[in-house]
Amino acid sequence: PWFNKAKTYIEENIKTTEAFVNMHLPQVKVARPQATYLVWLDFSRLKVDPEVLHQKLLAAGVVLKRGSDFGAAGANFQRMNVGCARSVLLEALGRIKTAIGNL
Repeated sequence: PWFNKAKTYIEENIKTTEAFVNMHLPQVKVARPQATYLVWLDFSRLKVDPEVLHQKLLAAGVVLKRGSDFGAAGANFQRMNVGCARSVLLEALGRIKTAIGNL
């Protein structure tokens, strides 16, 4: 039972992320995970240097995993862990929104 509850909670966090990004960050695309709680965010439409973006996110208090750590094709992506309390997720999403607004 606890595993099913955890899966449901994580699925709701994925949906929350998708809805937030669609509403507040339309230039960012969410790549839905297939079997995990790690969501890929595609920032390529921002046309900003990936390292500049990463530093802005860090300055906003959000630590995401650089996509470039997984190969050159991932340069404009950042990986986000959504396996957390929803309040933490919403705080992080709000900080991402602020960081992008300051580019």
